[in-house]
Amino acid sequence: MNNNFGSFDFNGTTAVVTGGASGMGREVAVAFAESGANVVVGDINEEGLSSLKTEIGDACEAVYADVTNVTHVNSLIDHAVKEFGSVDVGVNCAGASVPAPILEISEEAWDKNLDLNLKGIFLAMKHEAIQMRAQGRGGVIINITSVTASVSALGLAHYASAKAGANHLTRIAANEFRDLGIRVVGLAPGLIRTPLAEMVWSNPELRDAYVENVPCNRVGEVKDIAQTALFLASKGADYINGEIIHVDGGHKANGAFADQSNIRAQYLETL
Repeated sequence: MNNNFGSFDFNGTTAVVTGGASGMGREVAVAFAESGANVVVGDINEEGLSSLKTEIGDACEAVYADVTNVTHVNSLIDHAVKEFGSVDVGVNCAGASVPAPILEISEEAWDKNLDLNLKGIFLAMKHEAIQMRAQGRGGVIINITSVTASVSALGLAHYASAKAGANHLTRIAANEFRDLGIRVVGLAPGLIRTPLAEMVWSNPELRDAYVENVPCNRVGEVKDIAQTALFLASKGADYINGEIIHVDGGHKANGAFADQSNIRAQYLETL
């Protein structure tokens, strides 16, 4: 593979990446592998896992793992230790949601969102930290959250609430893990050009409505997230801990959120 990620050196380390079969997680896995790390990727997308293993080669182990299932999470961590001897970096990227107005979000949809986008991060982070504690040399955990946790994201009440919880979980963990030498950082993307967000970035009207609120005047790319993850895991970021780093083109600074799913109109239609 060609190294497109600068001079970061993760030789001799192992990175566990959840949600790594596609989108941001996949680019993060590739970035760490290109920077010398062994990567162990967990996901429920078996086709994506297989193609990623082929792309990266021997430095990659691809494991079917549902992050809402503690047995799967434990197996993922155990697999990393068995194959590569350690867990030095955890990047918890698994997450998804389908927009809906609050009045149309079912209890089941709410619970599934909290399970995947908050419980999933909790379980992965917890068991990564347990392994790092056992190794006795610290580590770095990066939780992928979202700009929607910090702005009023119409239509994403379930997802944004879970990600807001993940932000606070990250801050608490940074304090709890301080004596273990484990840094915990949140990485909060804005709209990124991934398959899950295609309904927005591939539609010129929706994309333009979003970008209107982004000072950088563009949709983010997966490489933007991967490069930031590499930095946050590196020695150069050793004094960054318990923070939520927004990689959103300035969206949070602007504070607005486009009604991309036409949520307001849906309310009017039900009157």
